[in-house]
Order: sequence, then structure tokens, then C-alpha cells
Amino acid sequence: MASSFSLSLTLKKEPEHDAIYFKQDGERFTSSHTVKLNVNTSYTVQIAIRPAHELVGAVIRGERCEPKLSKEDENGIIYHLNWSTQGLELNKKGNRIEIPIVLEVKHHGPFKTTLQCKLYKDQEKVHSKWGQNLSSIVYECKIGDAGSHVDIIKERYL
Repeated sequence: MASSFSLSLTLKKEPEHDAIYFKQDGERFTSSHTVKLNVNTSYTVQIAIRPAHELVGAVIRGERCEPKLSKEDENGIIYHLNWSTQGLELNKKGNRIEIPIVLEVKHHGPFKTTLQCKLYKDQEKVHSKWGQNLSSIVYECKIGDAGSHVDIIKERYL
């Protein structure tokens, strides 16, 4: 089994599978990137891992989500899961929310990251689309010492 792999996250707004957007915030906040989401909205999250590593669980902002296998071949493996911003509050101007994501990789422990997000009204379609179309976030990963966790070596917003 390879000691390094690539993991990509792709988020789509349901029910139309609409694109989501992000912007670069420089040094103003914890992260230099802000993902733009709407409150009370369902999202599909695609997780692609190359080469393939089995995903056995996922937790987004403390909520357990069930990853469903959608494709596996010699190039890798793809899972989908559903997640909602139901119950989250709007961000005031100049504020961001951090959404922790933990993916449990079989035999290698947790992959942990945090998305810095700005939350808009559920029907807001102007400000939430300012910025760049977020195709995916790609993480170059390495299996940590003793296989107990996954280290993120590089993160790219595409």
C-alpha cells in the first residue's frame, strides 16, 4: 500500500448540483481561502482518493455522515455523502466559521482538515457567487508515523 496519496473534496449545492464558490482572503482570517455556502441548504460532498484507500467514516462539523462508494477502479476510489447547513447561522460581515472535517481512512486513522466558510441566506445568489468557482480542494497526503493518522502535505483550491 502506498504511503502517500491524493484526496480531493468536491462540494455541490443541491438539488440542482450547483457549483459553489470560494475567494482568497489573504491573511485576514485563519485560512487564506473562504468557501461560500448558504444556510439551510443540502450539499453533496464527493471524496476521491488516489490511489484507492478505503474510507470507513466521515464527520462534518460534529455530524456523522455516511460515505457511499460510487466508483472504484485501478486509478482510485470515489465516495459521495450528503451534508446540510441546516441550523447554522449567517455570518456577520467580516466573520467566518470553521467547519471541521474528519475522514476515517481504514488502517491509517483520521484525515483532518477545516474549511473556513462564509454562510449566506439560503436563497442568496449574488454575494455567495462572488469569487472563483470551486472545482475541488486537493490534498496531497502522507500516512503518519505508525499508520495512526494522515498528514496533509499540500492543499490546493482548484
